[in-house]
Amino acid sequence: MAAPLLAPLQAGCRRLALAGAGVRGLAGGSARQVFGGRRGRRRGRGRGAGRPCPAVSSDAVSAPPAPPARPRSGDEDGGTPLRHGLTHRRQSTRSGAPAGRQTNHEVYARPEVYDLAFSFRDEVQETDFLLDAAAFHGSARPARVLELGCGPARHCLELARKGLNVTGLDCSRPMLDYAARLAAEAGVAVNLVEGDMAAFDLGAGRFDLVCVMLGTLSHLVENDQVVSCFRSVHGHLAEDGLLVVELAHPAQVFNLMTAFEGEAWEAEGEAGERVLVEWGNEDDEFDPVSQVLTRTVTFGVFNAAGECVQEVNDLVLQRQFTVQEMKLLGAAAGLQLVGLYGDFDLAAPIATVTEEDFRMIAVYKPLPA
Repeated sequence: MAAPLLAPLQAGCRRLALAGAGVRGLAGGSARQVFGGRRGRRRGRGRGAGRPCPAVSSDAVSAPPAPPARPRSGDEDGGTPLRHGLTHRRQSTRSGAPAGRQTNHEVYARPEVYDLAFSFRDEVQETDFLLDAAAFHGSARPARVLELGCGPARHCLELARKGLNVTGLDCSRPMLDYAARLAAEAGVAVNLVEGDMAAFDLGAGRFDLVCVMLGTLSHLVENDQVVSCFRSVHGHLAEDGLLVVELAHPAQVFNLMTAFEGEAWEAEGEAGERVLVEWGNEDDEFDPVSQVLTRTVTFGVFNAAGECVQEVNDLVLQRQFTVQEMKLLGAAAGLQLVGLYGDFDLAAPIATVTEEDFRMIAVYKPLPA
């Protein structure tokens, strides 16, 4: 039913080797970049959720087809027409500032749409990995867990279902209100806190596990923001606690200097509503000095009759990280990098990016005193 809607997008779209991208909340923790699951293993909460663009052959990877022509307009206010009647408006910027710094974060102000758009994530498998990593790198099954930039708190809900005491922190009040409704519907208890992931103080009590999922850390584009975040984490970790961070594979830093096309997919809800997502396009700019990608994002919401009833346009800043940076940034905050994985699997150590293992999942422990 949904295939005709995506057909024009799929014609020129190829799957990027992204480690999830989600990035929650700019210097605070609410936005998520795009992190998919392994191909063929995406499972959504709605009917037909999260259908990816078709796989491309090895020939197509070495010589990708040209993306579909995108009409351009030099008029900032008039916008650039997109497919299916959607329009992207690129916002004006200060001189010398990346376009994304002017974003109003509309993507994260509509939690229901956002939640449906990312419903392909497999929170059961991903939280199983978190517990496996805690058992492997730590000393016991965690009892208290903190997720930074929790957004709709889907991972928090799953961890609570597994019997853990869970806290979710986010800078977006709409996201937290939505997460509270989901927790009430699921019949689980999650402590939801409004705050900035770059600098937070939750008072007494330590956490056995802190996680930052879906590339959320990429919203902290300056080193001092990341170090401040890690220092806050260090101050809240138990002696043998773990920090787990999901990011894009470091190969992304170098790939972005040569080519970028973006990704497109759709997700369908229980009532037949659909959201069409364009996360990035070939016009997006990557600054190799700051390692920040300004990503164009468009959500188109369609009712069961196929009518577009809502459109969301935004620009999202995403910093790309290398392994060496992650080691140094952690060490500056008293954290030691003890594990690197290419997917939510302890048997998938990070290596050259592949179709199967395209993330960077970093595991930290406090440095010995």
